[in-house]
Amino acid sequence: MDLITKDIYGFYIPLVSEFGHWINNPFTYSLLLLGLVFFFERRGIKRFKLICVLFATLIVCLSVKEMLPIDRPCKGTLSYCPPDSSFPSIHAATAFALMLAFLNKKEFWVFFLFAFIVAFSRVNIGVHTFEDVSASLAIGLLVFYLTHVIFEKVEKWIGKQNVSYSTS
Repeated sequence: MDLITKDIYGFYIPLVSEFGHWINNPFTYSLLLLGLVFFFERRGIKRFKLICVLFATLIVCLSVKEMLPIDRPCKGTLSYCPPDSSFPSIHAATAFALMLAFLNKKEFWVFFLFAFIVAFSRVNIGVHTFEDVSASLAIGLLVFYLTHVIFEKVEKWIGKQNVSYSTS
């Protein structure tokens, strides 16, 4: 275990620890993410884009987990240790991707704090290493950017298709 992971794991912050255990349930965490999307984003097309970003991030992370089966730091030591691979952290990647979606918005600080707490709590409760959550930042950034580019191209293509034809 690296030094940063050991240091973060060594902190005991009851509220962060409880939050980390609470979001350990994928269903609970998914509801929390969707709640944040629907609470902070009012535009339907932007909500759809954010849900696509989260789904794409999930698919990329699951693919990487399948290709790089790295054991979790908690394997064999904690009763709540998830059974899948450690690298990368899906929780952190989705939180970072969602944070990036609000980069130019006044609510950014909420999502920055959320992403930081999610990433910190994953290491703090011992289910991920610092490397896992660091790579998740890169994955969240890459998936958000690629999804944004794809959406722009699709919107441009749809705009070209909506040309009205005159019969006069």
